[in-house]
Amino acid sequence: MADPDISGRTLTRDENNALIDHAVHGRRRNLAALLRQLAATKSRHIHDLLFEAKDHNQCGIIHIAAETGRVALIAMVWNDLDLGPAAKLSVLDQPGPNKRTAASIAAETNQGGFLQELVSKGANMLIRNWSGRVPLHWVAERNAMASAMVLLSTGPQRSGLNVQDVGGTTPLHCAVSRGNIMMARYLIRCGADVELQTMAGATVIHIAVTKWDEDNDDPAYDTAMREFFMAMITAPGSGPNGRANLRLYDGNLKWPSLIAFDMGHLKARDLLLEHEQILDVNN
Repeated sequence: MADPDISGRTLTRDENNALIDHAVHGRRRNLAALLRQLAATKSRHIHDLLFEAKDHNQCGIIHIAAETGRVALIAMVWNDLDLGPAAKLSVLDQPGPNKRTAASIAAETNQGGFLQELVSKGANMLIRNWSGRVPLHWVAERNAMASAMVLLSTGPQRSGLNVQDVGGTTPLHCAVSRGNIMMARYLIRCGADVELQTMAGATVIHIAVTKWDEDNDDPAYDTAMREFFMAMITAPGSGPNGRANLRLYDGNLKWPSLIAFDMGHLKARDLLLEHEQILDVNN
């Protein structure tokens, strides 16, 4: 079947495929040259062509670059195409399928170098995907510490530290749910709120009590878990002395120490009870 757009202003199938092929293989110079050529012959803005070109999954050039870690294509957008500052950022922040931006894709696929380059150029780290997640949710879930440090270097507000997705889950919830203890402690140090609750009413402490393995007798493991729990217990919150409230109910009207007791996780229960009693005395 003949290509219907052979003489039009929109990209033909062959032109589109050529652009995508250059992007997939990271051919920065070839891609930039073809974009300039097409912009001239079609009287189009390069910015618009960057948005129009799509692969079979409806991913644009910047999304393909993120998926494959082609950092050179960020440099192409930034340096080779004579785009204005706003146009450059709009390309980097272009939403793709399921509202996933290049930053979201880079975080999901653990492309730390690409994510770092996006941050350095000022890409928006607060754009949510279809489920309400920002890149930091994925970074916390993947336990990508280097990427977390890059994101949080922009500050807690710009990194989405306490953003909740459609289920109420924060990046800290993601880290704790996966047992990423060092990541969780880092997020808490950066100001993650330990009292935010999911749609099911769970704080990170509710989740954490399910992770302390009662049968693991390794002293180093118990020390690490105790230090992690203390980081949560002593975090700022609505409890007495401005610390975490250990008696927040979840959706089943249970606070964390009750869940630990029900599960037979006595190490977690005893530590929580110890600090609940301290709070009672202070009151």
